[in-house]
Formats: sequence, C-alpha cells, structure tokens
Amino acid sequence: MLSERPWNLVATMWLFAMVFATLCLAMISTSVIELLKLGGSEDQRRFLEMVIMGLSFQVGALIWIWIYVREAGISLKEAFGFSSGSPVRAVVLGLAAGILFLPFAWGTQQICFEIMTWLHLDPNPQAVVEELSGEGLSIWKQLFFGVISIILAPVAEESFFRGIIYPTVKQAGFPRLALWGTAALFGLFHINVATFVPLALFGVALSLLYEKTNNLLTPICAHSIFNTINFFLLIFQEPLSRLFK
Repeated sequence: MLSERPWNLVATMWLFAMVFATLCLAMISTSVIELLKLGGSEDQRRFLEMVIMGLSFQVGALIWIWIYVREAGISLKEAFGFSSGSPVRAVVLGLAAGILFLPFAWGTQQICFEIMTWLHLDPNPQAVVEELSGEGLSIWKQLFFGVISIILAPVAEESFFRGIIYPTVKQAGFPRLALWGTAALFGLFHINVATFVPLALFGVALSLLYEKTNNLLTPICAHSIFNTINFFLLIFQEPLSRLFK
C-alpha cells in the first residue's frame, strides 16, 4: 500500500504549471527555429527541435521536481519510497511487469491503428518513433534517443506522474481520479492519438505497481524496460524484418 506523501495540492499545481511553462518555452523555441530556418538543413533542424522538446521536459521536470521535494523538506528516498522494501525485488518486479505488458500494449495499439484507418484517419507515428525508424540514423543520434528513452524519460515521467501527481490527487480524496486521470494525462503527454489508449492503460498499470510496492523504482524499471525493448526493435527494425521474411 502506498504510504502518504507530504505533497500539497497547491504546490503540486504550481509544479505542474512550471513544467507546462517550460514545455511552452520549448515549443516557442522550436517554432522560432523553424520560422527562421536556423540550425542548418531540414534534418538538422528537425533533430535540434526534438532535442529541445525532449530535454525541456525530461531535464526541466527533474529540476522542478528536485526543487519541489527540497521545499517539502524531505529526501528523495523518502519522497519516492526508494528505501521501502527490497530494492532488488522492486527492480525485478518492475522489469517483469514491463515485459509482460508489452504484448498487450502492441495489441491495443494495433487495434487503435485499425480503428483509425477504418475511420479514414491517418495514424501518424510519434516524431521520435518516425526518426528512429528512418534510415541512416547516426550513432550519436541513436545514443541521444537511447539515453532519453531508456534513462531520462522513465525517471522524469515516473517522478512527475506517479511520484507526485498520483499521490497528491489520491490524498486529496479522489483515488479513482488519481488512477485514471493521471493515466490519461500520461497518455496525452505523448501527443499521439494512436498510442493514447495503450499508454494510458500502461499508466494505470504503473500506478498500481507503485501502490503495491510503495517504491517508485518499480514503475521506473517497468517504464525503462518497456522503452528499451521498443527502442531496440525500432533501431534494428530493418535487419529483423529481413531475418523473419
């Protein structure tokens, strides 16, 4: 059972506003880059914009979260339950849950793709997915996307959505809204219609993992292994398709 956290609803709303403002500034920056044709070729500009958008949330959110936790007067271990139970058990459970959820996520996404196609809607992939699926992606770009997807995104997103927003709303007296609302917000954050449902359901699973273990390491590891497998499947998509022809 998730223990109570010293999160304040008003303070959490300010945290959300600061993270959102950081994203807005990043969006303005990318618009300026595109408008003024800065950063070299179109491919270089696209990559630069993705770097700005990726780091604005992942790094920006971590900075705001660190400030938020410091203002609450507790350590990161206390804030996210890192010392609760066995860390090995928390990690193993998270990795197992992330792997087990993958087939369900793939199946749900395929259903969403089919429904969108039937409705004559274009199920565009996420920008990062499209970039990783492209040919000739340099090792440095692969490394950047790998660090973002496998390390930064799980830590930042789980700290923000599961670590702070979920318990704040739950402790305010709205446990169902906390579970489903946080999951929906997590799905919306990825700004892709086709992946909204599977990611929202994944968000529900991640919150339940946090509830079960009282340790944010579990959803972080589940999120990380989920992203890791998807990342390497995209990177090696071409040789894998030739292998299984």
